[in-house]
Amino acid sequence: MAKRRRDNKGGGGDDADRWLGTYGDMVTLLMAFFVMLYAISQVDDAKFIALVRGLDVFGNTSNLDGMLDSGPALLDEGAAQDGTDTGNMIGELSLEPKADPEQEPAQAAAERETPKEEEATEDQVDEVSRHLDAALDRAGLPRTVTDVRGDPRGVVISVSSDDLHFALGSTEISQLGRRIIGAIASVVRRYDEDVVVEGHTDNLPLRRPGYSNWNLSTDRAVAVVDRLQRVHDINPQRISATGYGEYQPLESNTSASKRARNRRVDVLLRLNEE
Repeated sequence: MAKRRRDNKGGGGDDADRWLGTYGDMVTLLMAFFVMLYAISQVDDAKFIALVRGLDVFGNTSNLDGMLDSGPALLDEGAAQDGTDTGNMIGELSLEPKADPEQEPAQAAAERETPKEEEATEDQVDEVSRHLDAALDRAGLPRTVTDVRGDPRGVVISVSSDDLHFALGSTEISQLGRRIIGAIASVVRRYDEDVVVEGHTDNLPLRRPGYSNWNLSTDRAVAVVDRLQRVHDINPQRISATGYGEYQPLESNTSASKRARNRRVDVLLRLNEE
């Protein structure tokens, strides 16, 4: 029996052209890929936010922050090429609605018209000074040991730390200092407003490791508050203590006399509270 011989002429007919379909698909995919690269290198803020908001319809926003955070990493290369800081641009996108530009001038005007806190009136300062002078006279103390001045928060009775006879770096109140605090306490009792005792120091560093002027100023204020409460029965709910260290001086700390003025304890009567 004669064997039938296969005829390979003609290159296989239609089967030989199948690679053209695969090649065409690959070219199409490559074109789509490069179009996508170009598209993500040109980010439109409004469209991107609209896209992210649109994803919220599925009821799951857990991945929105991740999209915003990963945006800069995806676009770093494009930013390096065209000089656009796309990383910061994506990082600053927000889902919050933008303010209406027409309302901004009105808001700014309202803020400008908000009255600023005014300093205590001369009548308030004079009233406190009068009561304090009388208390110092009764205690046999010179009126010069205190200074009364107005402040945006109320009236301040200022006492030099040297007049309270705090030794350098000490929080121990002397006998004379206790008498001064007693005179101040008699004035504080006349008012119902809150009282803040503020400690201040000069800029000379302390020689105690781990103990700074912050500590010293606060501890001196606490010592005065403790005496006002424990000895003079001032309601502890009315009083508080704070320390400012060397950072709110009255003078420039350039001489011994100016440093002495900066070493002080201020007793603030909050008469301007509404």
